[in-house]
Amino acid sequence: MEQGKIYEDFWCHFEKMNDIFDMFAMAYVYMYDCLRVVSDMDSDVDSIKEIDTILNIYQNDISESSSFIELKRGMKSILLKQKNSYEYCYHVCSSILKWMDDIYIMDDSARWVDEKKVYSYDSLNTLLKERIKILPAAYENSMIGTFAKIPYGKYPRLRKRQDAQVNSIASMIKNFIIIDSKEYDIVVHRINPHLSLVKRVLEEKKISVGIFPVSNEKFEDYFKIQVKKDKFQIAGMEADKLEKLKKRYVEIAGRFKSQCLDVVVFPEMMMVEQILPEIVEKAFGNCLKICGSEWKERHNTSSVYFGREKLFDYEKKAAFKLKINGKEYTENILLTEPPYRFEIIEIENIGRMGVCICKDVMLEEVFRLHKMLQTIFLLVPMYSDSFEVIGSCKKFAKELHCLVITANACSARKENENVGAMLLPGKNLSDSSSQCVSLYYNKSCNNDCADYCMGKILKLDFNKERIEKGILTVHYDFAR
Repeated sequence: MEQGKIYEDFWCHFEKMNDIFDMFAMAYVYMYDCLRVVSDMDSDVDSIKEIDTILNIYQNDISESSSFIELKRGMKSILLKQKNSYEYCYHVCSSILKWMDDIYIMDDSARWVDEKKVYSYDSLNTLLKERIKILPAAYENSMIGTFAKIPYGKYPRLRKRQDAQVNSIASMIKNFIIIDSKEYDIVVHRINPHLSLVKRVLEEKKISVGIFPVSNEKFEDYFKIQVKKDKFQIAGMEADKLEKLKKRYVEIAGRFKSQCLDVVVFPEMMMVEQILPEIVEKAFGNCLKICGSEWKERHNTSSVYFGREKLFDYEKKAAFKLKINGKEYTENILLTEPPYRFEIIEIENIGRMGVCICKDVMLEEVFRLHKMLQTIFLLVPMYSDSFEVIGSCKKFAKELHCLVITANACSARKENENVGAMLLPGKNLSDSSSQCVSLYYNKSCNNDCADYCMGKILKLDFNKERIEKGILTVHYDFAR
């Protein structure tokens, strides 16, 4: 892209920008395009001070549209006076990014005046969304981010989280995340911080998670399986099998109705649309519900609800393999191409929560995305006996300070093996290396499984730490 075209695009975008986030997007894209053509830019510090001055004049009331119009007019007047305008614009854009990064505080209080539970957004900017999407950073003020910074002895409880690899422009920015629109399609569902459940979690700094393996019977015993060549797919369920599975969910919903849970997670494959209302409408109240996954028309999707309100469907991206009569078949799901669709839950001062089905945690693009988004909870419905899945979950916990909760069906495990795991970020006290604590739920309740699912309830307390085999982590207890 030639310098003349880049400069022309700058003025085109400058005229179209309507707020500070459009201005941020315009500045970032211009700098990025400039560096693709010229790797080094000279700086005229005295000239840039003029822009810094006008930015600081309007920073207190910049959210007002009239103030932004005045700022835009003032900047344009200064820009048009410059002789070396191409280079000067580059340094103006650099000043804009640094200024925005310094002053930005997310304030969405106006969003909650009508008492709605959730609002969704895909970026802060509207200009240039086809190239980049700007999101606020979320880790520092999250529960685990706050926990990590508190000293234990002379040093913080956890080592520094591994940051995403970014270009030289994005490395200037701490309070924003830049998403490449060609690579990822992101939607963020932001939950009202004034809801009673959220207020309680924020006040107590405690979260209770329920994990329900559901059944020790294999999903191929519940569902009709069709195979063709080396592929398999699910083709419905017999009426008596549906009634049996539904009875199991009704029993779980009834027995845990009075439990004060904040998040519940069910396993992959063990859900159908006829059973979903039992979980959504009758069980667990206004908590976050990861309703396992349902296989339908070559899509393996997990429905995510907050109370009775559906947030999104997460669609599986990595097929798994199933052995039938000694032969291996691959799940016949429709695989997606970039930009990959991901939807994230966000709660102020708690953090971002992501959903991932089974072997998706092994995909590099999934790990890279959650590293960028600063996800602190990863909720994983799974149906697998693979140690590689848990190994990938450990990587999320160890490198990203991500608390990973897996819900695996009892029937997926091999004989005498653990059913699933919860992985917590930690630090080795002997050498200060980053580690994770693996909490397994096993087959100890298998004798009761024919009658009912006992489930597992994990209580996390971010007020204090716990030391497990020389590793410091978030304090936890099992309620059952």
